Amino acid sequence: MFARIHNKLGTAGLVVAIVALVAALAGTAIAASGLNRQQKKEVKKIAKKFAGKRGPVGAAGPVGPQGQAGAPGKDGTNGTNGTNGTDGTNGKSVTTGSEATGTGNCEGRGGVWVEVEGSGTKRYVCNGAGGSAGGGTQTGVWSFESDSPFHMVMISYPERLEAGPNFKWVGPGQTVAGCPGTPADPQADAGNFCMYAEELVSADPPSGWNSYTTDKTSGSVVEFAVASGELGYGYGSWAVTPATP
Repeated sequence: MFARIHNKLGTAGLVVAIVALVAALAGTAIAASGLNRQQKKEVKKIAKKFAGKRGPVGAAGPVGPQGQAGAPGKDGTNGTNGTNGTDGTNGKSVTTGSEATGTGNCEGRGGVWVEVEGSGTKRYVCNGAGGSAGGGTQTGVWSFESDSPFHMVMISYPERLEAGPNFKWVGPGQTVAGCPGTPADPQADAGNFCMYAEELVSADPPSGWNSYTTDKTSGSVVEFAVASGELGYGYGSWAVTPATP
């Protein structure tokens, strides 16, 4: 068969035909060395004639395995140091302590002190006067006028006490232990409620807390007995000091 083709086309023609056939079957162009320009054109022409149409796109192949992890990146540079205070020094510690009652730094009320480390100077935070945290004396005034046989006077403390105080009555011009003040300057020793009378007319002084006093830490109810058929009245001041913790 090849002998007949060779005899018909000659050696050069046979080469061109074989190259064109191979190109058509492979579906691609093949560069053949030793062919002249005209022979190359013939190869392309014959290959195009017998190549046929492009087949459909094949299905996607399976996903390949995951590649290896990349090498870690380089460490970033260190941040700059933060700034100190405006004076360029490091911060300092603060120490604290209790200030006992009776000292002059807090006028006897007690409290706490703070000191910047190494300063040698203490700053005082004192308990408020009359406060419930073991504070000082609370004061007020009272008065009544009544023609009823009995009259009650209600007294309420500005700050609640931790414990009920002792009741002490101080009549006009009297001196009572535990109540060192006067109607014009009411005072009470720790743990006492002192009721000072500037004047009391046509009424008997109270003997103590009335039964209506249900909470002696918040205040008191005091009862006066008024003389029959008379207009009784009275006025004065009071002082109460919490018991020493």
